[in-house]
Amino acid sequence: MPEERIPSITFPIPAMPNRQPSPDSVPSRFEVAIIGAGFSGSMLAVHLAAADDPPKVALIERTRSFGPGLAYGAAAKEHLLNVPAGKMSAFPDKPSDFLNWAREHSDEENITPGTFLPRVVYGRYLSDLLANAARRTPELELIDAEAVDVEPLAEGGVRIHFADGGTLEADNVILAWGNLPPTTPPGVCPKAVGDERFIHNPWSAEAREALTLPGDVLIIGSGLTCLDLLATAKKMGRTGPIHVLSRHGLFPQAHNAATPRRPFLDAAQLPNNMRRLFRQVRAEVALVESKGGDWRAVVDSLRPFIQDIWIGLPDGERRRFLRHVRTLWETLRHRAAQQMRAVKDEFESCGQLQRHKGRLERVNQAADAVEVIYRPRGKSESTSIRVQTVINATGPEVNPSRAQSPLLKNLLARRMAKPDRLGLGIEITPDFTDGADPLHTVGSLRKGALWESTAVPELRGQAAELAKHLLASREAAAAGPAGHIWIFEI
Repeated sequence: MPEERIPSITFPIPAMPNRQPSPDSVPSRFEVAIIGAGFSGSMLAVHLAAADDPPKVALIERTRSFGPGLAYGAAAKEHLLNVPAGKMSAFPDKPSDFLNWAREHSDEENITPGTFLPRVVYGRYLSDLLANAARRTPELELIDAEAVDVEPLAEGGVRIHFADGGTLEADNVILAWGNLPPTTPPGVCPKAVGDERFIHNPWSAEAREALTLPGDVLIIGSGLTCLDLLATAKKMGRTGPIHVLSRHGLFPQAHNAATPRRPFLDAAQLPNNMRRLFRQVRAEVALVESKGGDWRAVVDSLRPFIQDIWIGLPDGERRRFLRHVRTLWETLRHRAAQQMRAVKDEFESCGQLQRHKGRLERVNQAADAVEVIYRPRGKSESTSIRVQTVINATGPEVNPSRAQSPLLKNLLARRMAKPDRLGLGIEITPDFTDGADPLHTVGSLRKGALWESTAVPELRGQAAELAKHLLASREAAAAGPAGHIWIFEI
């Protein structure tokens, strides 16, 4: 299939009026403090700023990148969105907003709803939305600082502590830091972790440089991040060998223009066990394909029901899904642009990319190489590969107990938060408030509760709904101390 041409787009990065948290520059107390200014934190701020009587909002971001977050700010031009432009609006009620914005700010005339644009373009879109909101709404303050602790106050509300020793008080705080950073895979020896040949951050300049150097490179993980690295390798003209190691050796499937299909599940009788669910899915796929259709339409038709299905599954069935189905499901559900998948196929077909299926056992530092030991899938004996560089592309950490965030560690230590039962996010303990209003978790940290809680269609709805809730509860909060903590995804 011919590769779709990526439009050449140039967007100015809007000036962002960020401020430092000093007594002279911010109010003594905010109604809402949002920690994290990626997609969800920024869109929550945009919705609150659009209110007829906007509340005083502090949007706190430690990276100075207000709007894009890691997902859309650290990407290179060759890294494409995993969803076409026509489905990436930041607003639930304005489905063509991003598409129209891209067309208006580009000299190109061929951006269609099905175009997969670079992720950095989407980051500029989010920056533009936030910058416009900040310019027209003085009640919205953008604070350049790293929050490291949230302290409940006896008189109500919270005090946020920053890494530089500063503080800020607020009636409500929303944690919007999004996906947790990746952790080092088990088996990587301490010396290897400190070696420049083991690259922990796949989006770093070091990873990009490593792909230009001679010698073998091994990527741990075969998901969407791996495809980003392969796209960079192609752009940089890499000619050396590339190894990819993952347990199942599965890469994300590619999108195509599958005809949308009506839902085949009955919302009133959703399956409550994995065996029944996948029996129904397999039967529907067989039916669709027998008529010349595509399995992707079946997977996409499940999306409106995924959260309800997950909520209805007992913990035993959820664990069964995680153990037996999760990896395959992720490759089918979270697909990539055809251009991204085509790069992988090209490397593999010419023999430059070697796929290894197995469990990583050890990464050792050697004088002239890095030794990667793994057990091939279905085998009882281990094997090893010697490479010049190892890049960790295993994806974000999901278990807060293993996270390195000082803020999250302090929340866990204060017992304001506790890990989800399945290690897929966090639960909020009720003792943080007076119990008059339940605490909420939304976004990626709510994955254990909803499963489908990381993509833009879900997050834009959550941002809009949370803004409505906060605005509606202002009058009640003004009647007495509240002090709520919310968990939100960037």
